[in-house]
Amino acid sequence: SIRITVLGSYKPGTFTVSSLNTLFNALYVSGGPAANGSYREIELLRNNQIERKVDLYKLLQTGSQEDNVRLQENDIIRIPVYKNRVEIAGEVKRPGIFEILPGETVEDLLRFASGFTESAYKASIKVIQLTDKEKKVTDINQDAYDLHSPHTGDYFEVSKILNRYQNRVKINGAVFRPGNFELSPNLTVAQLIRKAEGLREDAFTKRAQIIRLKEDLTPEIISFDVSAVLNNTADFLLKREDEVIISSIFDLKDEYNVSIQGEVRKPGNYKHVENLTLKDLILLGGGFTYAAYPQRIEIARVIKRDTLTKEDVRLSEIIDIKDINDLSYSANNLSLQPFDVVTVRRLPGYLELKSVVISGQVQYPGPYVLASRSERVSDLLKRAGGFAPEAYPGAAFLKRKNENSFKDELDSARVKKIQGELRDSTKEIVSEVSRPYDQIALDLVYIITHPGSDADLILKPEDELFVPRNDEAIKISGQVLSPTQSPYRKGDNVADYISNAGGFTDDARKSKVYVLYPNGKAARTKHFLFVRSYPQVKSGSEIIVPKVRLKVNNKSITETIAVATAVAGLAAVVLGIIQLTK
Repeated sequence: SIRITVLGSYKPGTFTVSSLNTLFNALYVSGGPAANGSYREIELLRNNQIERKVDLYKLLQTGSQEDNVRLQENDIIRIPVYKNRVEIAGEVKRPGIFEILPGETVEDLLRFASGFTESAYKASIKVIQLTDKEKKVTDINQDAYDLHSPHTGDYFEVSKILNRYQNRVKINGAVFRPGNFELSPNLTVAQLIRKAEGLREDAFTKRAQIIRLKEDLTPEIISFDVSAVLNNTADFLLKREDEVIISSIFDLKDEYNVSIQGEVRKPGNYKHVENLTLKDLILLGGGFTYAAYPQRIEIARVIKRDTLTKEDVRLSEIIDIKDINDLSYSANNLSLQPFDVVTVRRLPGYLELKSVVISGQVQYPGPYVLASRSERVSDLLKRAGGFAPEAYPGAAFLKRKNENSFKDELDSARVKKIQGELRDSTKEIVSEVSRPYDQIALDLVYIITHPGSDADLILKPEDELFVPRNDEAIKISGQVLSPTQSPYRKGDNVADYISNAGGFTDDARKSKVYVLYPNGKAARTKHFLFVRSYPQVKSGSEIIVPKVRLKVNNKSITETIAVATAVAGLAAVVLGIIQLTK
């Protein structure tokens, strides 16, 4: 081991290192040059003499190891304070602060910064220098990069090139190669069109435009005849930044469409082309569906009028097609005009097959296709083979999907309006009106014995009939001491089951106890004079005891106290006035 000393580093001091260590190892151990230390004039002192001056830029720029010499006992590495630092920013690859030695120039500084970026303005560099009193700006031209010597504190800024072209013209529109082109000497419009590979077949040759910038950069339009230019009878020279626009004939007219709807496989809008016929459009629409009625097709056509009179109230011309069942080419065809709307009607007696589902305790649960439009619950039970042994018919219910129809939207709108008039801001009512499903309670025992009655509902597509298993438990919930379940005992009433749950709590609202039956029905407690009559309890029911609302005369306790305080204060004022008037 050897002992060395490092001065001017981030961690100066004396270090004991291996005799195989080099100067760069010692700089690493000591943290490198301090904030104001020099990177380029580091001194290695040996026997009180300067053994070597080290420039770390050689290592950082080229990876050179020529100054990485081996250290000896009592060597001193001295890092002096820098003499000349400058900063370069902008369009260079490595912007930053660099140390400059005497005799080095701006060209060396650019080399330290790894040169210009691709978009740098290389013709000159702007430098902000510090004088004894103030700052000054100096422009250094490209031919002086190797002559100008930077001074400490200089700030060099490399700008971007201008976002403009010195020799560009443009051509767009109905040419084969639109885009930017070089403005060569004496370039004409005809030559530019040839550079763009010529006109497309759809080019409008009667009139085109050149957008040209004036001296004050305001645009102007110059119109010309494309045919005359190409015939060299009216050609003219282009200027920098001219843009030639040649329109397509399709840009100068509406895009015509026709549409087909109804019983075709791909209804929608299609582009109208010349000689398009009704059969062509049906084929574009994928042909008829299975439910199509080719003997009933309508074509709605736009009416062209010179004037609109009070007597003429027509919106369109309706053309009835009686038979177009054969889509092969024949004389029985009709040419279509732009904006025609073709409607293929459905067979009058065609109805899609719809299914319902029966689940739970029946012999054959599963989906069933409706046999008729008037099929009822009793019919579905017969098809399902009747009840299973553990079925509970009294708890059966029908789950029916609510279609999001126009009527539902009107009902929701009416409810919102009524709530607004009543100043009711709750959202539960609106959500109930627009709920996706309904649970309809059924009395299957009565339905089986009275098929076709009003209770025997007509089924709708996607209905689901559920027959649950017999549940012998009664559930007690809400404001009771111990919410629980209790076995069903015939003859027990609500009070008996609440007693099994420990009785009412102090917050129980005894007069509003209600029972939920397994088929979805609900029954509440009734009152006659001072007699309270609880609803009947059936197997599988749930008894719910609500909580007392902390309100007095529809006002909360806080509101009641505030009103009482105000009344008491007013009474005191009145009594005071009476005493003064005596």
